[in-house]
Amino acid sequence: MLDTTLQATARQHLLGALLMAALLGGCAQTAAPIAAASADGETVLRARGQEPSWSLVLTGEQLQWQAGEQTFSAQMRPAPSASGMRLAGMHEGQIIEVWTKARICRDSMSGMPHPYEVLVRLDERRYAGCGGEPAALLQGEWQISALAGGLPAGAQLTLQFDARGRVSGRAGCNRYTSRYTLSGEGLRLAPGAATRMACAPALMDVEARYLRQLAAVQRFDIGEDGTLQLIGAQDQRIVARRP
Repeated sequence: MLDTTLQATARQHLLGALLMAALLGGCAQTAAPIAAASADGETVLRARGQEPSWSLVLTGEQLQWQAGEQTFSAQMRPAPSASGMRLAGMHEGQIIEVWTKARICRDSMSGMPHPYEVLVRLDERRYAGCGGEPAALLQGEWQISALAGGLPAGAQLTLQFDARGRVSGRAGCNRYTSRYTLSGEGLRLAPGAATRMACAPALMDVEARYLRQLAAVQRFDIGEDGTLQLIGAQDQRIVARRP
Protein backbone atom coordinates (compact mmCIF):
# COMPACT_ATOMS: atom_id res chain seq x y z
CA MET A 1 0.00 0.00 0.00
CA LEU A 2 2.86 2.31 0.92
CA ASP A 3 4.65 1.56 -2.40
CA THR A 4 1.44 2.33 -4.31
CA THR A 5 1.09 5.66 -2.48
CA LEU A 6 4.72 6.57 -3.20
CA GLN A 7 4.29 5.74 -6.89
CA ALA A 8 1.15 7.86 -7.08
CA THR A 9 2.95 10.74 -5.35
CA ALA A 10 5.87 10.47 -7.79
CA ARG A 11 3.49 10.60 -10.73
CA GLN A 12 1.80 13.69 -9.27
CA HIS A 13 5.21 15.35 -8.86
CA LEU A 14 6.07 14.50 -12.46
CA LEU A 15 2.85 15.98 -13.79
CA GLY A 16 3.38 19.07 -11.64
CA ALA A 17 6.89 19.47 -13.04
CA LEU A 18 5.58 19.10 -16.58
CA LEU A 19 3.01 21.84 -16.01
CA MET A 20 5.57 24.14 -14.38
CA ALA A 21 7.93 23.66 -17.32
CA ALA A 22 5.20 24.74 -19.72
CA LEU A 23 4.21 27.73 -17.60
CA LEU A 24 7.60 28.97 -16.39
CA GLY A 25 9.91 28.16 -19.30
CA GLY A 26 12.14 30.66 -21.06
CA CYS A 27 11.30 33.26 -23.71
CA ALA A 28 9.29 32.27 -26.78
CA GLN A 29 7.41 29.76 -24.67
CA THR A 30 4.22 28.20 -25.92
CA ALA A 31 1.05 26.76 -24.49
CA ALA A 32 1.84 23.38 -26.08
CA PRO A 33 1.94 20.39 -23.73
CA ILE A 34 5.39 19.04 -22.94
CA ALA A 35 4.35 15.50 -23.82
CA ALA A 36 1.76 13.78 -25.95
CA ALA A 37 -0.53 11.01 -24.74
CA SER A 38 -0.15 7.42 -25.91
CA ALA A 39 -3.09 5.16 -26.75
CA ASP A 40 -3.24 3.92 -23.16
CA GLY A 41 -3.19 7.42 -21.70
CA GLU A 42 0.49 7.52 -20.61
CA THR A 43 2.37 10.78 -21.18
CA VAL A 44 5.05 10.43 -23.86
CA LEU A 45 8.00 12.74 -24.53
CA ARG A 46 10.26 12.20 -27.56
CA ALA A 47 13.58 13.96 -27.99
CA ARG A 48 16.66 13.66 -30.19
CA GLY A 49 19.96 15.33 -30.90
CA GLN A 50 23.00 15.25 -33.17
CA GLU A 51 26.79 15.03 -32.86
CA PRO A 52 26.58 12.35 -31.60
CA SER A 53 23.17 11.18 -32.77
CA TRP A 54 20.86 10.12 -29.93
CA SER A 55 17.17 9.74 -29.18
CA LEU A 56 14.95 9.06 -26.19
CA VAL A 57 11.33 8.24 -25.50
CA LEU A 58 10.00 8.89 -22.02
CA THR A 59 6.70 7.09 -21.36
CA GLY A 60 5.41 7.97 -17.92
CA GLU A 61 8.54 7.29 -15.84
CA GLN A 62 10.09 4.73 -18.23
CA LEU A 63 13.03 5.94 -20.35
CA GLN A 64 14.03 4.32 -23.66
CA TRP A 65 17.48 5.52 -24.75
CA GLN A 66 19.52 5.08 -27.91
CA ALA A 67 22.90 6.55 -28.85
CA GLY A 68 24.86 4.78 -31.58
CA GLU A 69 24.80 1.08 -30.68
CA GLN A 70 23.90 1.78 -27.05
CA THR A 71 20.26 1.01 -26.28
CA PHE A 72 18.69 0.53 -22.87
CA SER A 73 15.62 1.30 -20.75
CA ALA A 74 15.61 2.73 -17.25
CA GLN A 75 13.15 3.75 -14.56
CA MET A 76 13.22 7.50 -13.87
CA ARG A 77 11.95 9.65 -11.02
CA PRO A 78 11.28 13.40 -10.67
CA ALA A 79 14.21 15.27 -9.08
CA PRO A 80 14.61 18.82 -7.74
CA SER A 81 15.36 21.45 -10.39
CA ALA A 82 15.72 25.24 -10.33
CA SER A 83 13.77 25.50 -13.62
CA GLY A 84 12.00 23.25 -16.07
CA MET A 85 11.75 19.50 -15.45
CA ARG A 86 14.45 17.14 -14.20
CA LEU A 87 14.28 13.36 -14.02
CA ALA A 88 16.93 11.07 -12.54
CA GLY A 89 17.67 7.34 -12.65
CA MET A 90 20.38 4.68 -12.86
CA HIS A 91 21.46 2.12 -15.44
CA GLU A 92 24.23 -0.40 -14.77
CA GLY A 93 25.84 1.97 -12.29
CA GLN A 94 25.56 4.99 -14.59
CA ILE A 95 23.81 8.11 -13.33
CA ILE A 96 21.12 9.26 -15.78
CA GLU A 97 19.63 12.77 -15.67
CA VAL A 98 17.21 14.36 -18.14
CA TRP A 99 16.48 18.09 -18.07
CA THR A 100 13.67 19.61 -20.15
CA LYS A 101 12.98 23.33 -20.47
CA ALA A 102 10.10 25.03 -22.29
CA ARG A 103 12.11 27.09 -24.77
CA ILE A 104 12.16 27.01 -28.57
CA CYS A 105 14.84 24.58 -29.75
CA ARG A 106 15.91 24.25 -33.40
CA ASP A 107 17.20 20.97 -34.75
CA SER A 108 20.86 21.42 -35.69
CA MET A 109 20.43 19.53 -38.98
CA SER A 110 17.05 20.67 -40.33
CA GLY A 111 16.45 23.90 -38.39
CA MET A 112 12.96 22.61 -37.47
CA PRO A 113 11.71 24.28 -34.26
CA HIS A 114 10.61 22.13 -31.32
CA PRO A 115 8.90 23.23 -28.10
CA TYR A 116 11.60 22.09 -25.65
CA GLU A 117 15.33 22.08 -25.05
CA VAL A 118 16.53 18.73 -23.70
CA LEU A 119 19.82 17.93 -21.97
CA VAL A 120 20.80 14.38 -21.00
CA ARG A 121 23.63 13.35 -18.67
CA LEU A 122 25.03 9.80 -18.64
CA ASP A 123 27.71 9.96 -15.94
CA GLU A 124 30.22 12.44 -17.41
CA ARG A 125 28.80 12.52 -20.95
CA ARG A 126 26.37 15.27 -22.00
CA TYR A 127 23.86 15.15 -24.87
CA ALA A 128 21.94 18.24 -26.02
CA GLY A 129 18.94 18.26 -28.33
CA CYS A 130 15.29 19.10 -28.86
CA GLY A 131 12.07 17.53 -27.61
CA GLY A 132 8.34 17.66 -28.17
CA GLU A 133 6.47 17.76 -31.47
CA PRO A 134 6.93 20.68 -33.90
CA ALA A 135 3.22 20.41 -34.76
CA ALA A 136 2.39 21.52 -31.20
CA LEU A 137 3.90 24.92 -32.01
CA LEU A 138 1.64 25.33 -35.04
CA GLN A 139 -1.68 24.08 -33.73
CA GLY A 140 -4.33 26.56 -32.69
CA GLU A 141 -5.54 29.93 -33.95
CA TRP A 142 -3.42 32.71 -35.43
CA GLN A 143 -4.09 36.20 -36.80
CA ILE A 144 -1.95 37.43 -39.70
CA SER A 145 -0.03 40.57 -38.73
CA ALA A 146 2.34 40.98 -41.70
CA LEU A 147 2.33 39.89 -45.33
CA ALA A 148 4.67 40.48 -48.26
CA GLY A 149 3.21 43.40 -50.22
CA GLY A 150 1.54 44.91 -47.16
CA LEU A 151 -1.61 44.32 -45.15
CA PRO A 152 -4.41 46.92 -45.54
CA ALA A 153 -5.90 48.39 -42.38
CA GLY A 154 -8.95 46.43 -41.29
CA ALA A 155 -8.09 43.28 -43.28
CA GLN A 156 -8.90 40.21 -41.18
CA LEU A 157 -6.74 37.26 -42.16
CA THR A 158 -6.72 34.21 -39.93
CA LEU A 159 -5.08 30.80 -39.82
CA GLN A 160 -5.83 27.69 -37.77
CA PHE A 161 -3.87 24.43 -37.72
CA ASP A 162 -5.56 21.40 -36.16
CA ALA A 163 -4.14 18.09 -34.92
CA ARG A 164 -5.49 16.16 -37.93
CA GLY A 165 -3.43 17.97 -40.56
CA ARG A 166 -6.10 20.48 -41.56
CA VAL A 167 -5.55 24.22 -41.94
CA SER A 168 -8.34 26.76 -42.36
CA GLY A 169 -9.20 30.40 -41.83
CA ARG A 170 -10.31 33.66 -43.40
CA ALA A 171 -8.33 35.10 -46.31
CA GLY A 172 -9.68 38.66 -46.02
CA CYS A 173 -12.89 38.07 -47.93
CA ASN A 174 -13.47 34.33 -48.27
CA ARG A 175 -12.92 31.36 -46.01
CA TYR A 176 -10.46 28.67 -47.09
CA THR A 177 -9.45 25.15 -46.08
CA SER A 178 -6.46 23.00 -46.94
CA ARG A 179 -4.14 20.31 -45.59
CA TYR A 180 -0.66 20.69 -44.17
CA THR A 181 2.27 18.29 -43.92
CA LEU A 182 5.22 18.52 -41.53
CA SER A 183 8.31 16.46 -42.33
CA GLY A 184 12.07 16.61 -42.03
CA GLU A 185 11.97 18.71 -45.19
CA GLY A 186 9.81 21.42 -43.64
CA LEU A 187 6.17 22.55 -43.86
CA ARG A 188 3.98 22.23 -46.94
CA LEU A 189 0.38 23.34 -47.52
CA ALA A 190 -1.59 21.49 -50.19
CA PRO A 191 -3.82 23.26 -52.74
CA GLY A 192 -7.11 23.91 -50.99
CA ALA A 193 -10.61 25.22 -51.50
CA ALA A 194 -12.23 28.58 -50.75
CA THR A 195 -15.66 30.17 -50.86
CA ARG A 196 -16.39 32.55 -53.75
CA MET A 197 -17.74 35.76 -52.27
CA ALA A 198 -16.88 39.08 -53.95
CA CYS A 199 -15.50 41.90 -51.81
CA ALA A 200 -13.87 45.31 -52.29
CA PRO A 201 -10.90 45.26 -54.70
CA ALA A 202 -8.37 45.93 -51.92
CA LEU A 203 -9.57 42.87 -49.98
CA MET A 204 -9.62 40.71 -53.08
CA ASP A 205 -6.04 41.76 -53.82
CA VAL A 206 -4.76 40.92 -50.32
CA GLU A 207 -6.66 37.63 -50.41
CA ALA A 208 -5.01 36.60 -53.68
CA ARG A 209 -1.55 37.53 -52.38
CA TYR A 210 -2.13 35.72 -49.10
CA LEU A 211 -3.28 32.48 -50.72
CA ARG A 212 -0.36 32.55 -53.17
CA GLN A 213 2.10 33.03 -50.32
CA LEU A 214 0.50 30.25 -48.27
CA ALA A 215 0.90 27.87 -51.22
CA ALA A 216 4.60 28.79 -51.44
CA VAL A 217 5.43 28.11 -47.75
CA GLN A 218 8.45 25.82 -47.32
CA ARG A 219 9.11 25.89 -43.57
CA PHE A 220 8.17 27.67 -40.37
CA ASP A 221 9.80 29.20 -37.32
CA ILE A 222 8.76 30.84 -34.05
CA GLY A 223 10.11 34.34 -33.38
CA GLU A 224 11.56 35.49 -30.08
CA ASP A 225 8.30 37.40 -29.57
CA GLY A 226 6.23 34.23 -30.07
CA THR A 227 5.10 35.07 -33.61
CA LEU A 228 4.62 32.34 -36.18
CA GLN A 229 6.82 32.84 -39.24
CA LEU A 230 5.68 31.00 -42.38
CA ILE A 231 8.68 31.14 -44.70
CA GLY A 232 8.78 30.73 -48.48
CA ALA A 233 11.40 31.20 -51.19
CA GLN A 234 13.78 34.18 -50.89
CA ASP A 235 12.85 34.30 -47.17
CA GLN A 236 9.37 35.68 -47.97
CA ARG A 237 7.39 35.58 -44.73
CA ILE A 238 3.83 35.53 -43.48
CA VAL A 239 3.83 36.64 -39.83
CA ALA A 240 1.03 35.68 -37.44
CA ARG A 241 0.21 36.21 -33.77
CA ARG A 242 -2.00 34.43 -31.31
CA PRO A 243 -5.33 36.25 -30.90
